[in-house]
Amino acid sequence: AAAAEQAVADLAAEDGLDLYAVFVPSFDNADPGDWAQDTAQLSALDENDVLLAVAAGNTAYEYGYWVADDFPLSEVDLERAMTDEVEPRLAAGDRSGAVVGLASRLQDVAAAEEEAAEQAAPWSASTIILIIGGVALVLLAAHLLSRRRSSTRS
Repeated sequence: AAAAEQAVADLAAEDGLDLYAVFVPSFDNADPGDWAQDTAQLSALDENDVLLAVAAGNTAYEYGYWVADDFPLSEVDLERAMTDEVEPRLAAGDRSGAVVGLASRLQDVAAAEEEAAEQAAPWSASTIILIIGGVALVLLAAHLLSRRRSSTRS
């Protein structure tokens, strides 16, 4: 449990994503995805939250998850994380490992998407601000010089 708590805390600190995991004995014949969605709505989770809901009975498990429609990571990446990280660990009975694996994969996906966004934008925001400020300064100096020249000719 300590490793899962640390992984969740790291995900929140580094990527601004909150992962919640709930383990219950059963979903009482509800669809796991619907159960997760209802729980997320009742808990007022938002666009940066992930809810992993697991019904871990005596011999089998079911799981569902919820993210908001405007969750910052892609649905494909999230589904792949569930398939690659959560399912095998739950099948092995490793609940904490499922949470750690999911948090780790979400961190990797967030980092990859951030890197892709940085490569798509050739200049940083501070560089753009400096360029705009420099242009504004040059225009202001040119304006003041032109006013000075016109006042000396009069």
